[in-house]
Amino acid sequence: MKIHPFYDQIWEVRLALVLDALTEAQEPFLKVHWQANGLPTQITVNGRDETPYPSEDLARLYEAARLAKTGESAEYYMPLRTALDHVCDVMRLHPSLACASKTVFGDDGLQVSILNRSSFTSLTRIIVGQMVRHNSNSKKNFRGPIAELSSLLQLSRGGRSHSLSNHLDLCYDIALFHGAWVRDTVDLGEGYSLMPYSELCEYVDSEWLEDIAPEHLRHRHWEAVFAVVHQSRWEPEIRPPDSHDDRTVRGLPALFDRKISDFSNLLAVTTGAQVHWMMTFEGCVPRAASYLLGLIHGNSSSRKGRSIGHLFDPFKKGQIVDLEAIEIARKHSFKRDCETSTELSPIILRLAEALRRDGRYASDDKVLDVAVSLERLFKPSGRSISMDLQNSIADFLGSSDELKAQLKDKVKHFYDVRSAIVHGPIDTKKRHLLTEVEEAFHNGFELARQTLLKKLEIEPL
Repeated sequence: MKIHPFYDQIWEVRLALVLDALTEAQEPFLKVHWQANGLPTQITVNGRDETPYPSEDLARLYEAARLAKTGESAEYYMPLRTALDHVCDVMRLHPSLACASKTVFGDDGLQVSILNRSSFTSLTRIIVGQMVRHNSNSKKNFRGPIAELSSLLQLSRGGRSHSLSNHLDLCYDIALFHGAWVRDTVDLGEGYSLMPYSELCEYVDSEWLEDIAPEHLRHRHWEAVFAVVHQSRWEPEIRPPDSHDDRTVRGLPALFDRKISDFSNLLAVTTGAQVHWMMTFEGCVPRAASYLLGLIHGNSSSRKGRSIGHLFDPFKKGQIVDLEAIEIARKHSFKRDCETSTELSPIILRLAEALRRDGRYASDDKVLDVAVSLERLFKPSGRSISMDLQNSIADFLGSSDELKAQLKDKVKHFYDVRSAIVHGPIDTKKRHLLTEVEEAFHNGFELARQTLLKKLEIEPL
């Protein structure tokens, strides 16, 4: 049997023609469907229409047309079913889609794998994906959506040795944090980037965060949410619906958790921001890629932290992170030749946790965290820890006699407050000191932060 060569461009032109015909054929059926079942809910935000494309209505309509084989229903749906069959016939001409076969759900079933996820879909669902992309295409033609689909199908055949210009083959492993305002994407090296949440709307659905973030935050207030992202490339795999999935399970990049933890903790300490880990999503691909392949948008796996609902304040402006602070955290977290310092890393973690503390005794515990950090930074060995630290910190940070005297006063006050916390309000002086816990924490944290940053320059992680 002679095998004819396949030409992508000819296939794309033919598919555009039959999709145009289907678009025209389905319009009266959609109107009747909405008359019977109600129009899609209109969503308007700030005068802008944000109503999603009614993809599920269209999928149900296609299914009804495919199942209508006899009687009045068959006659009613004949124009739509004919147009739909023409599109499926052209789609089957593509080598990647020729494996579509009969299943209990229909005669156009496929199995599509994206990274660690495998799902059953159909040519009909892929057609719905074309309609979704056609609706979002400013030129309102199928040329762009078909080219996008064709590029993904080429990837599934191993037909491309270079990345796609439309970035549909870009995969993100995402760790989300709350507590700092990141304005722009910053390259961190080794495939990692720091991103504002607004740059991830094509990869992350806000509904994934419903257990972590309150609804009002999930819909609009994302300024204080940022992400550390690792990017890589992916290829879809398209198989007959009854085939066995024998792919190797993909995992997170080596040391992913350690690197993002080191970076986020050091960023918190450098800026003084209360940075909380929210969730980690593995294997996120563009929403458009999922739609084009007839799949529901999802991720390979996820892990979630503590809810941030108690941290939300609609009147509080997020702290903007400057590039200098990002560079300090990047330099000491993502440099290839760095080994984790057994001395400084635990101190960074403790100071970052001090910033995150909440609850009844949070203020007291913060002071104790800073006290432990200062003692680990300077290792006082004399009989009076306070006096040793006063001298050590003044010598290390002070550049003049006046500044050294100020530093000693701050250290003395800090350790007097620490003593009052540990021993309780046993006299009038300690009762008064317990009213100055916040001031003591602020001064002590700043001393620890300055010391840490100076030591990092001398002996990097």
